[in-house]
Amino acid sequence: MKKILIGGSPCTHWSVIQNAKNREIEASGQGWELFNNFVIALHKFKPDYFIYENNSSIHKNIKKQIENELNVTLLEIDSQLVSAQRRKRIYGTNIKGVTVPEDRGICLQDVLEYGETDRKKSKTVRVGGSGSGWGNKHEWDMPNRDRVYTTTELERLQTLPDGYTRGIPERQRRKSLGNGWTAEVIIELMQHMNIDKDEEIIVVSLYDGIATGRYCLDKLGYKNVKYYAFEIDKYAMQVANNNYPDIIQCGDAFKVRENNWHIEEEVGK
Repeated sequence: MKKILIGGSPCTHWSVIQNAKNREIEASGQGWELFNNFVIALHKFKPDYFIYENNSSIHKNIKKQIENELNVTLLEIDSQLVSAQRRKRIYGTNIKGVTVPEDRGICLQDVLEYGETDRKKSKTVRVGGSGSGWGNKHEWDMPNRDRVYTTTELERLQTLPDGYTRGIPERQRRKSLGNGWTAEVIIELMQHMNIDKDEEIIVVSLYDGIATGRYCLDKLGYKNVKYYAFEIDKYAMQVANNNYPDIIQCGDAFKVRENNWHIEEEVGK
């Protein structure tokens, strides 16, 4: 049996989108407490492999402390190398041999359902706000007028299968994709794990709302997976279980702080 911990604490408090007054630039505050849930889970769960993800725009002071806590050197990867979307993120992992992937040459035109684009890559898919890539009509001409992305196009920008987020309201589909990970980046990291395809895998995921991590393991050919998800967004949870009904939803990530917190399989070790 192998154990994997994956997570990406919400970047709301750390992002440059926050105004200077509200943005956290030190390893303290609500953003740091959200990250600490990952650290606590790391110490308690003791995984064979872990992957942590966050926005590359967080302050260098916080990045440095994340490296200290996880004992890693953060790797910055721009999703545009494996997708049609510019999306810079940092990744902290103990998986050996990971590197920045080669550019696959995927263009925005490759993922559009219809129309023509005036640019090679999409802006970052976000939950909302200026430059969201879906909330503002400024991405391309079709021709001579702009349109927003279709949900299918957003799924493709995050390198997920068409229809992956089906079954929830349209606005929630877009929100969940903006909050999510670029699947092919996670796959690039996971493919370096030294795990046999038929090995039993126990996964604890924190903040992986729509279970992109589960999809990545599935695409890599791992079928014997037990997936414990710590998530509170009901729509994201619905997407996760629509695609993988066997996912075990565990609720708020702060539960890992409870003295008696454990994963079921640890009882019989």
